[in-house]
Amino acid sequence: MRLWLIPLLISLTACQTGVSVNQRHQYTGSTVDIGVNLTRDWYYTVPQQSMREHQRCVDFALREMSAGEECKWQTDQAVGIVKVAKIESSGCHLLLNTVYYKDRPKYFQENYCFNSTNTDWYRTP
Repeated sequence: MRLWLIPLLISLTACQTGVSVNQRHQYTGSTVDIGVNLTRDWYYTVPQQSMREHQRCVDFALREMSAGEECKWQTDQAVGIVKVAKIESSGCHLLLNTVYYKDRPKYFQENYCFNSTNTDWYRTP
């Protein structure tokens, strides 16, 4: 029975997209723990509409904002803030992000650089 759970859980992990505000993970000593963690991540994954609003805010921040400024967004389900923390001499922007969903915050940072070849922003690791 456990043998079929492992491929199922791996496939669910591969399909997981978006941002999850889940902060409670169990020790993954068993397939049950992995299943609980995946279920919590799924339950606390921010809806796509909210993530589209977040991405619009990120795009606006990259195009129009200076260091220290922030963009706020809100949907029926989630709220978020994107702050331009730093603009490096190379033109790369460090963004600090906060997303609130189901009364839980998620804090993360992203670094974007401009590609002059195709005139587009790309996220760096």
